[in-house]
Amino acid sequence: MRLNDQEAKEFSRYLSFFDFADFFKGRTVLVTGANGMTGQAIIKWLLLLGGCKVFASTRTPSMPPSYFEQTDDIRFVKFGEEGLIKGNIDFIFHAASPTQRSFFVENPVETIETIVNGTSNILKLAKLKAATVVFLSSCEVYGAANSPEPLREDFVGAIDSMNARSSYPLSKKEAELLCYAYHKEFGVDIRIVRISAIQGLYQSYDSQRVESEILRCVLESKNLVMKSDGQTKKSFVYTLDVVSGLFVALARGSAGDIYNLTNNDTFMTIVDLAQTVFSLFNPKCQVVFSSSPNAGFLGHLSYTQDTTKLRRIGWRPITSLAEIYKIDIERFGG
Repeated sequence: MRLNDQEAKEFSRYLSFFDFADFFKGRTVLVTGANGMTGQAIIKWLLLLGGCKVFASTRTPSMPPSYFEQTDDIRFVKFGEEGLIKGNIDFIFHAASPTQRSFFVENPVETIETIVNGTSNILKLAKLKAATVVFLSSCEVYGAANSPEPLREDFVGAIDSMNARSSYPLSKKEAELLCYAYHKEFGVDIRIVRISAIQGLYQSYDSQRVESEILRCVLESKNLVMKSDGQTKKSFVYTLDVVSGLFVALARGSAGDIYNLTNNDTFMTIVDLAQTVFSLFNPKCQVVFSSSPNAGFLGHLSYTQDTTKLRRIGWRPITSLAEIYKIDIERFGG
């Protein structure tokens, strides 16, 4: 497998902290969404461990990714045709999902069908193969929450079903219900992991999230133009902290359970985040407020997730906010 120097350094750091070699040894693992940022991070970690067989589900299986080498123990299958895999499958990481907000708005039907139908197909396969499924869900299932305390997994949030943007969180919520239903009715072993926004390795430069816009401001020496007052408060987490959390949930979690995954140390307002990052990496950048604020601004959202359950079974994030941005700045040549 081909890794650049930065990837090799980061994986070496995580492999020295989290030891999953024995757990995955001799196992067969299917990863959907293999070309996405989390999917490829999972696959690369597994290939570095060695000793396990990997199936990677992608829409373009005839075009292997650039990191692939003929000596890698990995097979590529077409997304939606995972049921054609011969032999046993021990674990499935179901990471396939649209991720761009503009796609949710412009293609709500495709968003719903990809998430819900894709999850249904994976659960049918898991039932057939007696495989354990780790479903990558989202903190967006909590809806438009405002909470002074971190949200636990039993919090039920409201989501507007008459908004095309809701195609993503409502589909994730329905997919969670499907996972739970397969667990209760058929005994399928599932873990649901609700992940916050992800920043770091494999995140695209042109990501629409504000965390990435702040990064672009640093690299391009431009100001962050706010169309609200910037008091929305949220948290995010590093890519490899996500993978380590998924592995911990699989190896040490309980069947049918749900786990929150974020880095609570990053929980701050957009303005505070931008000012913190700018002071560390490019003091020339400033936060400025648009003279024509966003007419669709609905007020402040403020919540982070309670990660106690995942921490109790051995996980914690090990990459700080400053380190996340340092890695990204180096990654994009800053």
